[in-house]
Formats: sequence, structure tokens, C-alpha cells
Amino acid sequence: MITIRKASEKDIENVLKLYSEVIDQIRDNESNPGWEHGVYPRKENICDAINAEELYVGEKDNEIASAIVINNRTNEGHKF
Repeated sequence: MITIRKASEKDIENVLKLYSEVIDQIRDNESNPGWEHGVYPRKENICDAINAEELYVGEKDNEIASAIVINNRTNEGHKF
């Protein structure tokens, strides 16, 4: 079972690692959101989301298995 909780500063490196793995896995996927190593998401994005209390992580067996930003703003690239 996955447990969802608000992320904290101690999660930054693990979230970066997760995002890096996701980038590698979706690189050739047609529904790729355009994430790139060193471009987006960066450590700064993760820190900003944690400071705004908008980043949540899902843990399974004490490891971060997911991460999501929850807020009411639309990123420029996602507007319709």
C-alpha cells in the first residue's frame, strides 16, 4: 500500500532521484511531458513546492514511489 504525505526538505534528494528515473523511463514515450535532466524538474522546483507546502509524496516500503504538486495554478505549458 502507498502512504501519501506532505513532502519535507529531507525528501529533496529522493524526489530528485525519482524524477530522474521517470525522465529516463518516459524519454521515448509519445505522452512525454517534456521533462529533461537539468532543465525541469530541478531541485529549485522541488524546494519551491516544499516551501509552499504543495509537494506530496507517496511512500511504499519506506521508499518514495511517487511525487505530485497539488495547487490551484496552471503551469504555462499546460494551459488549454
